[in-house]
Amino acid sequence: MNGPLYFANIDLIGCLRCVFINICSTKTKNNKNGDSGRIRITFWGDHAPLVDELDIDTGMQLIDAYSKSGFNDEIELSVGNKSRVVVL
Repeated sequence: MNGPLYFANIDLIGCLRCVFINICSTKTKNNKNGDSGRIRITFWGDHAPLVDELDIDTGMQLIDAYSKSGFNDEIELSVGNKSRVVVL
């Protein structure tokens, strides 16, 4: 990519496929949304403990998340303090 890419106010409905926990305690998930593929999702702050409560294949809706260039310049979705998570 040429420079950082950032989009805000993203809404997404998907299903949890796998969980990764980073060394710095930020918790990250890969999420599959229909046939559109997978995206890495990082839950920040108060949303981070949610990772321990969800099972694989749990449906969720993310509201007001934002995207940015992440690990290896791949696009990742961040769920921060202004975002909402609805478990389906």
